[in-house]
Amino acid sequence: MTTEAWLGAGLLLFASLYLGMGFSLVVLQFPGALATTSSADFPQRFGDPVRRAVGFFTVGSLLMVVGAVWLTVLEWDDGTRRLLPLAYLVLAVLATAFTVVFILPVNRRLYQEIPDQREFSRVLERWIRLNVVRYGFWVLEWAAITGWFVAVVS
Repeated sequence: MTTEAWLGAGLLLFASLYLGMGFSLVVLQFPGALATTSSADFPQRFGDPVRRAVGFFTVGSLLMVVGAVWLTVLEWDDGTRRLLPLAYLVLAVLATAFTVVFILPVNRRLYQEIPDQREFSRVLERWIRLNVVRYGFWVLEWAAITGWFVAVVS
C-alpha cells in the first residue's frame, strides 16, 4: 500500500468518525432535546460526552490537517485529483475554526448552571443550530476524501 493510500485511509477514518458522531447528534439526539433537557441534566446528557469528544477530536483535527497537507503535497502533480485532499484540508480548517469561534463559547456557557429555563433553552437551541451547521462541514469532508478514493481507483 502506498503512502498516499495510508494517508487517505487515515483521513477517511477521521472523516467517518466525525460523520457518524454528527449523524448521531443531528438525527438521533437533537430532536426533542429542547423539550427534554434542563440546565441541571445537560452535563449528564450532553456535557460530559462533549468534553470527552473535544479532547479526542482536538488530536483528530490536528492529524486531519497534517495528513491533508501531506496528501495534497503528494498529489500535487496529479491534475484535478489534488483538489480533493485540498478541499478536505480547507473544510477541516473551517470546521475547526467554526468550532473554536462559535461552538466552544456556547459549550462553556452550557457547562454553567443557567437557572432560567427560557435562557437555558435559548442557549441550547443556539448550540444545536451551530452543531447542525458544523455537521455540514463534516459531510463535505467525508465526501471530499471519498471522492479522492473514487478518483484514485477510476
